[in-house]
Amino acid sequence: MSAEAEALSPGTILSERFEVHCTLGRGGFGIVYLAQDLDRRDSCVVKELAPTGFIREESGLLRLPHESTGESQKLRQRFLDEAKIISKLNVPGVLPVRAFFHENGTAYFVSDYLEDASTLDHMIKQEGRLDGEGALDILFQIIEILDAVHAAGILHRDIKPSNILIDRKGRAHLIDFGAAREWHADSTTHHTILYTPGYAPMEQLSERARRGPATDIYALCATAYHMLSGECPPSATDRAAGLPLPHVIRLRPDLESSVAEAIMQGLELNMADRPQSIQDLRLLIGKPSDPKTGRSKMADFDRRAYELQHFSCRPKQCPSCGHILAAPKPLKRMACPVCQKGTIRMHKLSDRLCPSCRAGVLHQKRNVWPLLCCPVCNEGILESHKKKLLGKEYIHTCLSCEAVLEGTETEVKLISTGKRKTTLTIGTTMPADQWRTANKRSEIVNVCDGCHAQYDLIYDGRWLEAYTPKKRTRESYYAEEWARIAAGLSPGSGNAFCDTCEADYYIDGEKVTLQGAHRDAFGFADRYMGRLLTIEDLRWLGVGKTSPNPGIACTSCLTEFDTGPTGLILVSSPSPVLAKLEGKEMAHADWCRAAKDLPTQQQEDSFYLSFDESILDAYESGDIHFDSKGKDGIAWKSNADRFRLEGEDWIEDGTGVLTIRAQDFVFGGLIRKTITPLSEVVGAWSDEGHLMLKMRNGLTWAFKVPFVELSISLKSGRRQVQLGAESLARRIEAQILG
Repeated sequence: MSAEAEALSPGTILSERFEVHCTLGRGGFGIVYLAQDLDRRDSCVVKELAPTGFIREESGLLRLPHESTGESQKLRQRFLDEAKIISKLNVPGVLPVRAFFHENGTAYFVSDYLEDASTLDHMIKQEGRLDGEGALDILFQIIEILDAVHAAGILHRDIKPSNILIDRKGRAHLIDFGAAREWHADSTTHHTILYTPGYAPMEQLSERARRGPATDIYALCATAYHMLSGECPPSATDRAAGLPLPHVIRLRPDLESSVAEAIMQGLELNMADRPQSIQDLRLLIGKPSDPKTGRSKMADFDRRAYELQHFSCRPKQCPSCGHILAAPKPLKRMACPVCQKGTIRMHKLSDRLCPSCRAGVLHQKRNVWPLLCCPVCNEGILESHKKKLLGKEYIHTCLSCEAVLEGTETEVKLISTGKRKTTLTIGTTMPADQWRTANKRSEIVNVCDGCHAQYDLIYDGRWLEAYTPKKRTRESYYAEEWARIAAGLSPGSGNAFCDTCEADYYIDGEKVTLQGAHRDAFGFADRYMGRLLTIEDLRWLGVGKTSPNPGIACTSCLTEFDTGPTGLILVSSPSPVLAKLEGKEMAHADWCRAAKDLPTQQQEDSFYLSFDESILDAYESGDIHFDSKGKDGIAWKSNADRFRLEGEDWIEDGTGVLTIRAQDFVFGGLIRKTITPLSEVVGAWSDEGHLMLKMRNGLTWAFKVPFVELSISLKSGRRQVQLGAESLARRIEAQILG
């Protein structure tokens, strides 16, 4: 048998409404068809859940032989849950879902069809890399779509060029959301079958890793990279192994630097290093090249230096939130990780309990010969007995409408229509199987021994509500879903619950999925809702331990460390500052410093050197003055020897005090001074300890100046830096250019 299910044949009609015309495409998770909507008389797209491993029988039924019945059912449920969520979205660029349903042992959903639309993947294959304006137009359209989708609490999970449609007006549409695909990927070891290498970030190739908007942002930026360069980025696993990713600006020099940097940052392997939201990505794209002035950089260093002077750290203090770090003790088996108080208990579900009265027991009965279900009222049960003791003829009397039929298996005659009005006429004669099929009843029927509700077995394994004493809905569900309804639950509910917080779980053997939670005190639901985990995973993930290695974790915010040879190795943290350092090893005190954006003990010397450089930058840019109070705006004051250039010779031209002010510079002694406006200076530079000034009148002056000390009082204390001719020249250059 083939590992891939065969596509449905043209002409197949689904849900008595959608006629399949042809196959549009297929992947490792499903098959997409072009179909005709017989109700609306227009074209539509039908997506069939058909992961690799499903096998189609001649009847059209799809089966998954290698998975448990429960897991197969859960996959169908997640596929339809996703369709329901998308159907409620009203987002331009997301095609409306017009129907979703079970059939053929699998699930389908139907969306609008865009005539003459082309996938972005096809456009790139046809045209090669796109022009900059066209690529950015598509990128910005998808950014707007994703912003609305994320605002609704939904991740796409599979952005790539083949999942972006461009219509004839150039409008982009995002298709094929992948929540069910992700759940299925976590149930296998074949993530690469379900995700296209190059677009899936590292966290999407791991069963236990956290996902978020940054997951979609990676795929979006990979798609933008492909549009602009004509090349798909290397896979995340190859990049992690050392394969380089060429910077997009090298491949597209015409690209604005801010856009190029935003795309490359969106492609960071570490999730924490990427923009964490679409808004963050927008800000990066429009980010100015140098947002900090010299003074603001100095102020930032001053703040950090002040905090460093007052820094303290308690033993076992969590660097992120200040609570306690401790070696996690796993939760008890079946303890609820959402509230950490309750116990996960299985619902008492039985597929024999009647969903209608919730009291009677369902009994499977054959509706062949003698007939079980009344073909007149289509509700009552026939009471049958032989007409003669040894004969082959039966008399059938409906316990509901009192209709009477009699005859043999090959010839059954209607004797009386009883109390119901019917189009059938007395004397009508048909074989028993024709009486059954004429009323669309099944060969196998579940009958309640209490309320006499009846459920017909459909060919794909679902049970159709054929009759109930209450209002009939004609709904059809699998036995597991009817069992939930019989227990007073919704058909999509899990089969287990927390006896304290009522979190909803689905358990199949050792596999478990959290489906819903009313409260989320520890953030577990936010991180792992809808993910396929194991019961053993719950014990460790519930106390913040995602790594299999020995380590410690915060009892509050779940910041997690592995124990390394010389310190603590950060596994994960909700702190944006710490998250960028995942995988690094440091001492505990240094982690506490890093969480406050302070230098580690080994970084202190270089920090203070950089602090002094920021003071020099502030001085050279004109943000601070030579005199500590800055009241006179003096940029420089020292003794100096002056020289002037005549031809190729330097002529000594006096000794005095050189003072540089905001608008001019003064040179001379107590009696004789020259004042020259800085507007007369057209160039300033340094040469071997000399300040060189090129004047507007063509003269060039050289001032030999000593090193002087700039002393500045800051919040962190007084700091001194050495100023020389080089810093002075830069200061004058900044003033005359300013």
